[in-house]
Formats: sequence, structure tokens, C-alpha cells
Amino acid sequence: MRASLLTLLVSLALSLVLAEAILRLFFPVGFREPPRPPARDVWMELLHRRSALPGLSYELAPGMEKRSHGTVVRTNSHGMREREILLEKSGSVVRIAALGDSYTFGFGVAARQTWPRILERLLDQGGSGRRFEVLNFGVGGYSTHDEAVVLRYRALAWRPDIVVIGYVLNDPEDEPIQPLHSYYQDTRWWQRFEVLRLVAKADWQWRVRRYGDGDYIRSLYGDPRKWKNVVDAFASIRQVTRAAGIQVVVVIFPLTTVDEWAQYRYADIHQKVARTAAAAGFEVLDLLPVFARHPPSDVRLADSDAHPNELGHRLAAEATAARLLASTSRSSRASGPTAP
Repeated sequence: MRASLLTLLVSLALSLVLAEAILRLFFPVGFREPPRPPARDVWMELLHRRSALPGLSYELAPGMEKRSHGTVVRTNSHGMREREILLEKSGSVVRIAALGDSYTFGFGVAARQTWPRILERLLDQGGSGRRFEVLNFGVGGYSTHDEAVVLRYRALAWRPDIVVIGYVLNDPEDEPIQPLHSYYQDTRWWQRFEVLRLVAKADWQWRVRRYGDGDYIRSLYGDPRKWKNVVDAFASIRQVTRAAGIQVVVVIFPLTTVDEWAQYRYADIHQKVARTAAAAGFEVLDLLPVFARHPPSDVRLADSDAHPNELGHRLAAEATAARLLASTSRSSRASGPTAP
């Protein structure tokens, strides 16, 4: 009996070794493959660095400049895609922290064309009689969890009066599938084996089929563990903003991957995000009706790139400015005239 068991274990071990060799030589598995050290100057090495913040893999490096994807990207001394701004805030300034991923960072557009920068100009011109500062804390690849960490450990130090979260539909993701997360996350032991990465890929594909009927975006909202990432992040944001009396607005961006809006399949997901954000006490602005006034191709960078182009950023900024100015007006009326 013992000899049979030993024979079985040896056979299993040899089979795994053989399978690993075949995959490694002829059918390498790219899924969750450990990133190779860059052989040359790459944008993620220049513009980003490992983060010291708890729970955050990477961040923008301060004082960087590089031409990337057709535009110049500069970061200030605080590691933001921003001009230099003093940490101390003037008492007359309304300061807004814009949190988000590459949609907020402004992938593929100039800094002056990003929705946070346009938002600042529109608010200053809005006739409220107040001056605004909109700080762009957006970083490509960030999830809602990452944005909650940035708010708690970095953005709060800037004493924002308002937090605007640029929400994109892949924000529940917590696996290092996106290039930046993969590049900066520590490699786990099992990722060094082709066989185990193949198993992990099969598991990922099974979860996409089970929870999203083959649709990756839908799987993020059908998988309870993935969706919990957003719920927990909203709870964290609520905790730190409520204590400081900070207004929170969640701006939901649609995906412009369709040829026409009649093909768009995620309106119900927008509603789910909106309900959850409202339950956390946040204001919600859904940009789907705003973007839907234009063909999807008019608001994306390219047919192969769904990031918003200059028009997409301007539409997002205009809708957000209108919401914030209306909110500011309501607050002013509610507070009544200032006593002499």
C-alpha cells in the first residue's frame, strides 16, 4: 500500500514537471506572469514608484517629466499631475480633491484638458464669488480601494472642502491584472510556475463566466468579493469625510467601447453604483446621459482606446461644475445672510 502511494506521488510529481516544461517551452502562460525588469526607459518606471502608503502598490513619482502617448506629463513635488500648490490653504479658497484613475489623471490629453483642471476654471467663472482649487490626485490603474487610501493618507492633508471621485466601471478590481499593478506588486511564489498560472487563469475565466456570463465588467459586480471592495472603500471614504465635514460627489463615467449608445449594456451597473454611493451619503452624478448626447467615437481618444478625449473631459467638467455650483448655491441660501 505504501509503495503504491509512493509510486502515485512520484508519477504525479513527474507529470507536473513534464507539464511545466511543455508549457514553459512551447505554450507559455502570460496570465499573471511576473514582470521582467525593464530593458530600457519605460513610462511606468519614470512616472511611478512604489508607494509607502499602507495598502497602496504604487504612486506617481514627484518632479517627473516625460512625453507619453502623445502628450507631456509633468508631476509636481508632491507627486501629482499638477502645478505647484502650497499645502496651506487660504481661508477664502474652496479646495476640491479629485480622486480617480487614468480617466481623472488624463491619459492621452494635456494637463490643461483634464476634467479636474477644466472644472477649476469653470467654477472660478461660475459667478459664485468664491475662488476654487481643484487638485488632481488621479493615478492610472487605481481602484476605488486605492482612492480611499490616497484620500485617508494623502489628500486629507490638503484640507479639501469637497472630494470628487471619478468612478470608472472597472473600479472593483483588486487583482493585479492591469499593467501598473502587475509591475509594482510583489511577485507571489506561485506566479513563477506556468502550471499554477494556468490554473489561476482558468479560475479567473470561470469567475467571469459565473458572475458575468462571460462579460468581465459584469463579473466585477456579480462577484460578491469584488463588489465588496467598492462597498468597503465607500465606507472608508465616508468615515474620514464625515468626521471632517467634507462633501463627497461620485461622478460615474460610462465606457465608450460601443459604436452607438443603444448597444450600451451597463446602465443597470451605473444605477447600482449610484444607489450604493447615495446610501453612503454621497452626491451622485451619472455622466451616461451627458455622454449619450454625442456618438461614443466623439468622446473617446480612439477606436482602440476608450479613455475620454478632450471633449469627454470637457463634458465631465461642465456637468460636475453645474452640480457643484448648484450645491454651493443651496448651501449659501440655507446658511442665510451673514451677520454684520
